[in-house]
Amino acid sequence: MRPSEIFNSLLDTVSEITEIKREVIVSTDTKAETCQARNLFFLMCNRNGLRPVVILRMCRDYGWDSLVHSTVVKNISKAEKLEKGDKLFKSLVDVTEQTI
Repeated sequence: MRPSEIFNSLLDTVSEITEIKREVIVSTDTKAETCQARNLFFLMCNRNGLRPVVILRMCRDYGWDSLVHSTVVKNISKAEKLEKGDKLFKSLVDVTEQTI
């Protein structure tokens, strides 16, 4: 599967599970639920073989020009910490992994 197919498939899955539109997940929206969905999305991308630089490039293809590499890495790290300490986030990760 091509990286763009993985990216789009995961974006669809996270959007469906979190009920947040694809365009909002890959935007600069800072609402808590959007940030959580974005963390989940970046984590799933990373776990499915997309390196942060690839995630960055594809987000920029969606028009998110202000996104930088360190933000992608920070979001992945934050998601990993949330997964260990937040039962609700862990359940979102589990559901997403089962769906993909």
